[in-house]
Parts: sequence; C-alpha cells; structure tokens
Amino acid sequence: MRKAVCCTRCQSVGLITYMRNGSPRVGLLLLCLFVVPGVLYFLGYFLSGHWGCNTCGSREVVPLLERESFQVRRMQAEERLA
Repeated sequence: MRKAVCCTRCQSVGLITYMRNGSPRVGLLLLCLFVVPGVLYFLGYFLSGHWGCNTCGSREVVPLLERESFQVRRMQAEERLA
C-alpha cells in the first residue's frame, strides 16, 4: 500500500510512486543489438529505482500522519468520482 506524503521540493501532497532509473526502450534496443549489455542494462533497470513524489519525482518526501493520510486518500477518491 502506497503511503501519503508531502514533497519538500514542490510542496504537493499525494501518494508516493516507485520510479525506475532508465528506459525500457533503451534496454530493448541493447538487447536486440548486443545481448550481454542488454541483459546487464535490464538487471540495473529492474534492481534500481526509488520511491518519490508523484508530481516532480523527487526523493525528498515526508510521510503524513494517519489522519492526514486518510484525508488525502478521501480527496483523491472524490476527484476520481467527479
């Protein structure tokens, strides 16, 4: 379950997202042209990444309290229904 956080860089409040470093397209190109570099690239792609802000991608996030977290989830659910 993703946690509600506040980003210290862009000041947005929302759920964190797991972001991978790199591009799967580059990995497929390397895999087609050169097998070993492609495999190494995909290993790095799948094993690296970070949790960060859903808006700006920053790692500088602060977790919200449970009450604030519930309010954020409720507001996001209402936005989806509207």
